[in-house]
Amino acid sequence: MRTLISAFAALLGLNIALALSPQCLREADLLFSAPRVQNHITEVTTRDSVPIDHVAIFHRIGGENGMPCVIEAAPIGGVSITPLDSFMVRHAQDSLIAARVSCPFNAPATISRALAFVGRPYDFYFTPSPDSIYCSELVLLSYRSYSDEPLFSPIPMSFRNAQGVIPDFWLRHYGAIGQDVPEGEPGSNPAALFADSLIQVISF
Repeated sequence: MRTLISAFAALLGLNIALALSPQCLREADLLFSAPRVQNHITEVTTRDSVPIDHVAIFHRIGGENGMPCVIEAAPIGGVSITPLDSFMVRHAQDSLIAARVSCPFNAPATISRALAFVGRPYDFYFTPSPDSIYCSELVLLSYRSYSDEPLFSPIPMSFRNAQGVIPDFWLRHYGAIGQDVPEGEPGSNPAALFADSLIQVISF
């Protein structure tokens, strides 16, 4: 279904973000960004699904009728709170897909955990340390069941493209800090998160 969503939108040239409305969103819903042009992230994380390169957590500041925002970990600003309208403007050339976790969980506690990371820098090297955080890692760290178990588990990271080759970009990226590409190390990415069985698309 998700592949059909992407193909249909591409065929019609739709900006999926236009279909999003704050009124349809609940606390701790997720907003996934699907860029129209492949980038270094989608080149190695997308196979047969929507090419997702970012995920953010929906939150209303001030309660049910408060200002709609997202909590996100982004290259500019690190973990921060962004007004929803600013977030949508920034992703105006992308497709935004709203999704919801389909199992019971404590949304207020999830938001509290996510807010506790605000101010931390972005993790450009996708390490497991919470000292710096990337977008899907913020979700893994924040979402837990009522029994305090993580809702989402790390997966082996892959930096290989569809041909099974690690692109030069990633070799240079990690080579600049004297490290090998962390192929197979535990981590996450927004495309894999979007494909998780607990994720239910609610608006596109």
